[in-house]
Amino acid sequence: MDQGGRRPRRRPAWPGGGWPRTGAGLAAACALLAALSVALLPLRAGISASTVALILVVPVVVGVVAGGVLAGMGTVVVVFLAWLWLFVPPYSSLWIGDRKNWLTLVVDMVVTLIIARLVAVLDAARERAASREQDTRALVDLSWGLVADRPMPDLLAAIAASVVETFAMQQVSVTVADTAVSGAADAVVTAGDPTSPATLTCRVPLAASGHRLGELVCVGPPLAPHRRQLLDTYANHAAAAIEREALRERGRQVAELEQTDRLNKALLGAASHDLRTPLATIKSASSTLRDAGDGLAPAASAELVALIDDQADRLARMVTNVLDMGRLQAGAARPAVRVEQVGDLLGDLREALAPHARPRVVMAVPADLPAVAVDPTLVGQALVNVVDNAVRHAPPGTVVTVAATVAATVAATVAGPDWVVVTVTDRGPGVPSAQREAVFDRFARGSASGTGLGLAIAAAFVEAHGGRIWVDDAPGGGARFHLTLPVAAAPARRDARAPATVGV
Repeated sequence: MDQGGRRPRRRPAWPGGGWPRTGAGLAAACALLAALSVALLPLRAGISASTVALILVVPVVVGVVAGGVLAGMGTVVVVFLAWLWLFVPPYSSLWIGDRKNWLTLVVDMVVTLIIARLVAVLDAARERAASREQDTRALVDLSWGLVADRPMPDLLAAIAASVVETFAMQQVSVTVADTAVSGAADAVVTAGDPTSPATLTCRVPLAASGHRLGELVCVGPPLAPHRRQLLDTYANHAAAAIEREALRERGRQVAELEQTDRLNKALLGAASHDLRTPLATIKSASSTLRDAGDGLAPAASAELVALIDDQADRLARMVTNVLDMGRLQAGAARPAVRVEQVGDLLGDLREALAPHARPRVVMAVPADLPAVAVDPTLVGQALVNVVDNAVRHAPPGTVVTVAATVAATVAATVAGPDWVVVTVTDRGPGVPSAQREAVFDRFARGSASGTGLGLAIAAAFVEAHGGRIWVDDAPGGGARFHLTLPVAAAPARRDARAPATVGV
């Protein structure tokens, strides 16, 4: 079967078959006999009848080759009659007067029969070789369709359809045991016409590595022995493909389990670290309030209460972020998208920042930016995480700039006007190029950057909208983070793949 799913057409070894082939061979031999007779008639007085008999063996060979043994035997009779009538004196009669001509006739008949037999044997051998070649080609074509990596149901359907087409079956069922496909029940796939009246042709086991995986059940016309052998061989190849796909599926399941385990460990480790800071602050402030009692100044008490409230909000946001990211990564939740103005999102961002961070954030947002289609809660938290990270790494006395622009005005390689890019720039130490991918990795905390889960959560929330987040060097030093947000009601959404560097 070729890559388009079509079975190669089986070419016959000779034109026609059966009686049509015999007739064609006899006609070809008679035509050659007539041509030779016309050529030899002017010369019959100068050549012996035995010489003519040897020459007329050629039409017999042609008859055998073109039409088989029956055509060869018919040609022998016609050649014998033509030889007697045209080339054996007395001419124009079927009488053999000279004894030499009788001997020539006997020898000629024996030689002719031997040649016919040899040619027939060679013809049969050639047909068998052609049949084996066609079967081998068919097996190769069938097996080629088993090489592609495809899900188990698609693989079983392809096997059943191939057997139906190649072996002219009315119906084929492929049954694979649950132990082979890691399912709760046996997998059964059927191809063909189940309503066609036919009898069971055969059951072919599917076995690989010494284990029975299932069987092929074929309903249709009986198979010739060599076709049955071809089906058995194909069944072995199909079993190997089924075993390979089952192992591949188990490998995917193991990889998913390992990734889930790594994620759980990473979340536990990073969350425990990030949660420890607000918890320690809350504990310290509450202990001070309890121990100092009424001896603490009202202003100091109010400051501690505000600190406890601020850190409690921060702790709640962390827990919510971790839960939201887990649901998004597991596919259990989708962003609640609605149309938002970028200015409103950045205004909410300033309110969500810690009181000490707000004076250090400078907004540079044009008023004519298009609206974006986002989940304001997720995107707002992603912005908070990125800006909070920038504030923590920016040197004291410096500001963090938050700017926004349409993607088409940033760089020609950023996808069209369908995206708004929000850029957060600080004057901190920057992010080394070797760590720019790792800072967004949920598995690696990055002790050098100290980002914890914040940037990983931001990346998960932005990517849930089809956007992208990346970091590069800011002009004059520092780090510059870019987030792409989809424009609302965009006529054609394109991929927001960003370049390594973007100039604002």
